[in-house]
Amino acid sequence: MKNEKTSLLKTKLKDLTPEELTSLEKPLGTSDRPFPMWGSQRVEHNGRADLEQVLSVIADDTYPMKVYSERPYKEVIALAYGDMPTPAMLPLFFDGLERRKPSSTNRTQMMIGDPGAGKSFLGALQGRLRTKDPIEVLDCGGKNMRELLFEMVLDFGSGEALPKSIDKRLAAGTLEPMSLGLLKALPEGTVTKDEDGNVKSIDWNLLKVAGSDKVEAAFEVLKKVSKIEGLDNAGGNALGMNSQYGPLIRKYMAGEEIVLDEYNKSREGTDDNLQTVWQFCIGELKECTVENPLKNKDATSGPSEFTFRREDLKPGFFITLTGNKKEDGVTTRSLNKSVYSRLSPQTLPDPDVIDWQHRICQMIVGIPVSTLYTTFKEQADKDPDAFGDWLLWLRKAKAEAEGTTVPELQETLLSNWKNVVNSSEKLARFYDKWAKMTDAERITSNGNADLVEEVDDEYSKKEGIDFRKIKQHLEEAIPIRPRMQKEDAPRFLDTKAWDKSPKLGEAVVENPSLNFGTRLTEFLERMVYEKSGAVGKPRLYEKLTKSMQEFALRDITLQEAARSKQRSVEEDLNISAFTDRDLNKQAAMARKVFCDYLRQQNPEIKATDEEIVTPKTFRTALETVQNAKDAAANNELFVANRDPETLYAGQPLVSAIIKDAAVYVAKGKEIDFGLNDLVSHDDFLASLALPTVGAKNLSSVWEQNIRPLTRSEQPGAAANDAGAPAASAPASAGSILDHDEALYIAENKSDKKIATTSIQVAYTDEQGERPVSIHIVRNEARGKTLVVSEKAPSKLLAAFKEAGVTHVDRHDPNAQAKVDAALSDLTRGMPASVKDRLVDAFKYRNDVDLPHLKGKSPQLSELLVDDKVDMMYAKYLVKNDKKKAAGL
Repeated sequence: MKNEKTSLLKTKLKDLTPEELTSLEKPLGTSDRPFPMWGSQRVEHNGRADLEQVLSVIADDTYPMKVYSERPYKEVIALAYGDMPTPAMLPLFFDGLERRKPSSTNRTQMMIGDPGAGKSFLGALQGRLRTKDPIEVLDCGGKNMRELLFEMVLDFGSGEALPKSIDKRLAAGTLEPMSLGLLKALPEGTVTKDEDGNVKSIDWNLLKVAGSDKVEAAFEVLKKVSKIEGLDNAGGNALGMNSQYGPLIRKYMAGEEIVLDEYNKSREGTDDNLQTVWQFCIGELKECTVENPLKNKDATSGPSEFTFRREDLKPGFFITLTGNKKEDGVTTRSLNKSVYSRLSPQTLPDPDVIDWQHRICQMIVGIPVSTLYTTFKEQADKDPDAFGDWLLWLRKAKAEAEGTTVPELQETLLSNWKNVVNSSEKLARFYDKWAKMTDAERITSNGNADLVEEVDDEYSKKEGIDFRKIKQHLEEAIPIRPRMQKEDAPRFLDTKAWDKSPKLGEAVVENPSLNFGTRLTEFLERMVYEKSGAVGKPRLYEKLTKSMQEFALRDITLQEAARSKQRSVEEDLNISAFTDRDLNKQAAMARKVFCDYLRQQNPEIKATDEEIVTPKTFRTALETVQNAKDAAANNELFVANRDPETLYAGQPLVSAIIKDAAVYVAKGKEIDFGLNDLVSHDDFLASLALPTVGAKNLSSVWEQNIRPLTRSEQPGAAANDAGAPAASAPASAGSILDHDEALYIAENKSDKKIATTSIQVAYTDEQGERPVSIHIVRNEARGKTLVVSEKAPSKLLAAFKEAGVTHVDRHDPNAQAKVDAALSDLTRGMPASVKDRLVDAFKYRNDVDLPHLKGKSPQLSELLVDDKVDMMYAKYLVKNDKKKAAGL
């Protein structure tokens, strides 16, 4: 009777019952859980059927694919879907599963392909699907393949006295100089050296199994060192060599998988004695015996032979062999005809756009979103939320199986899976073109003959695009790194007290997904230049740059007419946590920002977030804001509430409204509110840092009165809640303002999707309470906003970033430079005239006819930070006299 803890995969097949084999079966590709598959099918076109490669599914309850695994079903399914091979490699995946069935007599699979194509990953994946044990991937490059069967090892005796004696003298610095010189010659990787090249330590465990040739060389070195140090005569300082079973025999005996990576880079002529072993492994022989050529060599001991028997086979045993194409280089050799005949290597096809996209998605979010979407497109489009929830479950289940957590970046991106699909397709098409442009072997046949003089074989090997290169690019973009400032940016050097650590500003932690698209596309932009234009390949640089524009990698590459039709990769992958469709998550984020802000404004408040406002209350407040459908038309906003009485009654937000002084003047009315009625500067800024609330407010601040007030008004025209004339008031025919782009910008109606306006609020500092202006510039298409005002509470800064808000304190010494940088970003890709129109729009509300500006043509950045510029007929943000509060 077998021990209950005995692995079934490591139990001989003859000893397993049908029930035990059935318990290992994990179906893959059933009717309600189809699995994507790539293959050839006849496809009809105009009445004619031709064979084509298509992406379909396996969905068969009677004959699904089967993974014979000791893992739970949840783990198998998560790994199979999450680490799914590229579409072009799915047939090999299918074949590998078939060969791993207990009934299969062929226990091998060999794949030949380009470096970085994912061959060893596929072999290891199929092993990981079956067991939680690590899968050994053995690098065969330059190795003696005879050592797969039997290998030489060093023997230091039971007490390992010799290594201990050498270590002791090495630590004490008492080894003879000649010994130290000899130890430097030990095999690479077994000796650690200091910066001067002196031996610091020896990895004896690695040295023992370094390979027959290296073991023999090490034996000679240590024999000399032992003699020099007088250790050869000391009791217990044994030094010898033994042979033992190699990794292939050990895996056979244990019932485990092994991946022999780059097998055709192994040492030529060393795999002759493996031929009968391959015959056994593919099922041609039921039994084969191999002799140990190391037995009795140099007085070594060890096994004399080993016999592989079909009756001893265990279901967990399997060998994956990988090899590179012959064109890879001189170290890649052609195998014997008999090896090709027996192992029947399968050649991987070159990746297509669908394969690039598949791997890009896996690298970005951990699962192949694009392939899953293409496979289940109709259902995903019909219910995108349910599809997104399934994707997130899949990623979390995969992380659980791997014993890790889902990175914050991946979780945010998966919540916006459509962005991932759109951007990955553009990236895949770009990389596909880049790969073709740098493939010297096929450059004349793939439409890039004009690059022959710039792209040779050496350049292609060094800079050609493969999956590994893409992985490196994406890994560079994921972490937030220090950024080099623009060359012409102002610089300030504090020359005092360099003996002390610098005084740092308050850290503003950024969500890694917030500018991921910018980091990635800027990195690609730099790589394209450094790998082509900067190294004397102008034609390649020109073509790669055009491809970046063609596939809209950056916002700057989008023409104005195209901007409304497609989003750039940069825009798609710059994702704020504030855009999460889950209102509960938005409420949790908003509550955190609000409570931190509240405690900063009033340090006497010691209450916890829960004591200040519950998540349910804040969700209700956000629902009220969402449902305020006429807010924009009525210039109604919602701001942070710091009044204790109403706050603790469940009102974290209160209503406010814009009242326009120009309307009062036009109607001959006196202003009916005072400074105390104005919304606080900080409370308004806090509202911009809250999800849902900030977006709603930024839709409600734009001009509604300039156009009707400058037309011929009809007497008694209706007024809206703000006291402004109704938008439907008839206009005088042919008004010049109907064609004024600056006015469209002030109204946020420009087809450039850029807008600017100003409002006045109350501000209190050491100078007392006074009205101040807040200037706003917004790019509606990209959801980015510049706000210039007084100093903002520091607890809002991180949330500003999340909300796409760049706040600049107008009194900051570098304020103008910061505003310039923000404006350059907001107007990126727009005509130069847009900045002039922004200045004109700014002048509709702000008086720039000031003594210090006489005779000058100030830029918008100068005006925005100039605290002498005041508003004409200000738009005041006033506490709503209706006492309407969100959350009531």
